[in-house]
Amino acid sequence: MNNLKILSLNILLVFTFSLSVLAQADLTPTQLKEYNKQKLTIEAWGSGRGSYGSGNISYTYSTKWSAYQGFNRISEGDFYTMTGHYDLAEELKIYKKKGKKYRWIGIGGIIGGGILAIGGASMENPSLALVLGGLGIEVLGGAFLITSFDINSSNLKPYGVASGIADEFNSQLIITIRKRF
Repeated sequence: MNNLKILSLNILLVFTFSLSVLAQADLTPTQLKEYNKQKLTIEAWGSGRGSYGSGNISYTYSTKWSAYQGFNRISEGDFYTMTGHYDLAEELKIYKKKGKKYRWIGIGGIIGGGILAIGGASMENPSLALVLGGLGIEVLGGAFLITSFDINSSNLKPYGVASGIADEFNSQLIITIRKRF
């Protein structure tokens, strides 16, 4: 069922992209130049591929992407703000803060657990409980640290959502440019 949802989303994206291309076709050279400077595009990276059914239909799913305005790369937060999705821009800030918090918790866990484990082992009567507790805290700290790297390297929303937002923005951009020029 999940594959069918992804397939449906990709078909919708192709249809939307086709309409966008057709809408660009009747722009004047001046309008097209302005459109190309302001349009938003999403470049997927780190994607996976699969097939549906007999293999005649394929899809791509990616959670990692980069946004561009014209040929200039823009931040994910700027992308959400430019497209009027202020709620997503705020959600992104909270999401990235969580990643930073997890990083410091992870570092603290690794250092604190190490101190506890070494302290427990170097006592006159070594404490197995302190050593194992310290190692457990180190492992937990490592898990927090790895999670922080994942949060800081991933996007808030998957490629398909970002691409749909960009297509919506570009459709409105064409209307705006036609009125202005």
